[in-house]
Amino acid sequence: MNLHDLLDQADVTTDVEAQDGLPPGVSLGAFTSASGRASLQLNQTAFDFHLRVEDYESADTDELTALLRIAESLGFELMDDDECPPVYGADGSATWYLTPVVTVMFA
Repeated sequence: MNLHDLLDQADVTTDVEAQDGLPPGVSLGAFTSASGRASLQLNQTAFDFHLRVEDYESADTDELTALLRIAESLGFELMDDDECPPVYGADGSATWYLTPVVTVMFA
């Protein structure tokens, strides 16, 4: 599954809920898809920004796309596979890493 292509092709929305109980200043957000099988973690303190799906083979592409859209709206983008390839777990999970978008401003 190439998430870059998925994001380019899709125009979807799905129910995604922010998780409560995050300490102030520790995280920009933790989001979970409606099914609970995909999550987005944007932890600025740990500089850990990733999208994780529990079962890579049966992942709901609409849910993944919705989480990626949230990340984009908060100033993050998916890292290129050649720069930081996805991590596939023995349990069938997959994790893709994101990076903050840096805007260069000239005076």
